[in-house]
Amino acid sequence: MGGLIQEEPGKKQELSDIILAKQIGDTLEKHYPGWGWMVHVNSETGLVDVTNTVLASHLARLHAFRIKRSDLTFEDEIVRQAVWAGGEILERMNMPRARYKDGREVVKVDCG
Repeated sequence: MGGLIQEEPGKKQELSDIILAKQIGDTLEKHYPGWGWMVHVNSETGLVDVTNTVLASHLARLHAFRIKRSDLTFEDEIVRQAVWAGGEILERMNMPRARYKDGREVVKVDCG
């Protein structure tokens, strides 16, 4: 199962946004399974948000990256950038780039 697709309340989403969000979520789940990835794509703003819901639920803080679609030309570049962002979120919190296992201790790391 891929990542969650987040929709804005009261707004219709473009089909292309939903397809890209699913593609990114599936790819994140393939690379970093079980981490509860949520992806939101908005063609109006040109932004892609990648969020780790497991870390957010354990640490009561949002762990996300925002990617500007205008910086990337092709969908595969956007997917590649989102996979990088997912790995970066895990590394910044000192978590392994591996399958999430229930019961894994998630601790807050001082990032600076």
